[in-house]
Amino acid sequence: MLVVFARSLSQFTFIPGKIEQILQSPDEINTTNLGTLREWTNIDQYFARHASDGHSRLNLLKLAGLLHDISKPKTKTIEPTGRIRFFGHHTEGSKVAKGILSRLRFSRAGVDLVGTMIAHHLRPGQMAEKWKLPTDRAVYRFHRDLGDAAVDTVYLNLADYLAARGPALEEDDWAYRLQVAERILRGSPERQENKEVSRLVDGKDIMTEFDIPSGPRIGELIAIVEEAQGTGEVTTKQEAFTLVARRLKVGGNGA
Repeated sequence: MLVVFARSLSQFTFIPGKIEQILQSPDEINTTNLGTLREWTNIDQYFARHASDGHSRLNLLKLAGLLHDISKPKTKTIEPTGRIRFFGHHTEGSKVAKGILSRLRFSRAGVDLVGTMIAHHLRPGQMAEKWKLPTDRAVYRFHRDLGDAAVDTVYLNLADYLAARGPALEEDDWAYRLQVAERILRGSPERQENKEVSRLVDGKDIMTEFDIPSGPRIGELIAIVEEAQGTGEVTTKQEAFTLVARRLKVGGNGA
């Protein structure tokens, strides 16, 4: 157990350096550069923003890098083939990290930001089959689920991958990782010209149009419409009503 922890700790301390390399010295990565990511010209300003307790977003990103694999020793399993797995280390690690930061009296905002990054640090690499890019729906759900931590988590994932691969990093694989990251970042509200998008329909519209009562189902239908709107599947009120009608036909008014 101590050996596993020591090996993991060496990688933990390596992550902040990789974060700096991605943000400040991408050309030093010995396969290709990070030009596509750095097209986001305000990235330095983004990570310089205050996040919590006097710390910048960059500071909390590095802190997440230090803690992101903290539960690997606890979750380690060895399969009959000899393959080592760490099932659930991201979710367990998030809980442990949040406990540590709470004891250190970090604010709720700081605890949640670091905890969310750790809980989802594997997700960018799991959003599509290898060599394919995430769909609009997958990108929408990523930003919906992670909220304020979405952009930071993409960079944590890249730094984690660099640290894990080390000298074995291959150019084609890294280039693909960058394409996935850029695909996710393009869906960020930070990169949208129109950050505020009004709803096509609200709960009252749905209740009136389909003569159904208020209840949890209305919220579910609104969420379905918002996701379809976010991915460009529907763009008008009538298209939203058509989508709701299809869902009601499948699930019924009370489903």
